[in-house]
Amino acid sequence: LVSVPAGLFAGRTLVKSIDLKGNAIAAVEPGAFKDMAVLDNLAMANNLLTTLPPGLLDNQRQMQFIDLSNNKITTLPDGLLLGLARLRELRLEGNPLTCAPDLSGLPATCQIFWGNFSVRITQLPPCAYRPPPPGGI
Repeated sequence: LVSVPAGLFAGRTLVKSIDLKGNAIAAVEPGAFKDMAVLDNLAMANNLLTTLPPGLLDNQRQMQFIDLSNNKITTLPDGLLLGLARLRELRLEGNPLTCAPDLSGLPATCQIFWGNFSVRITQLPPCAYRPPPPGGI
């Protein structure tokens, strides 16, 4: 499997877990997981992904676990992780990230695994820095 086309999971509205680990996936098309409202586990580790399309995880309100480790991801699109209020674990280790993803929409209890020393953040999204409140910290 080298790509995840839109419609691959069409009609599979009750699927809770997708395991695509260890393929040669280099691209995921927008809408690949559309209408999968109960999807709570997405494992795409050990592939050739460099990014994911914007909106890929829209309406994935049940998502609890995402494993994108050991790909070639340098950036994630703005807003990709918004609305994932139930996310408990996000695995990004083993990716050559150059920009920290916007994590502002994730629950405070979400564990994020950045992993090894290949992570080199050269750019932070606007949400990564917030000035201290008036009067100091």
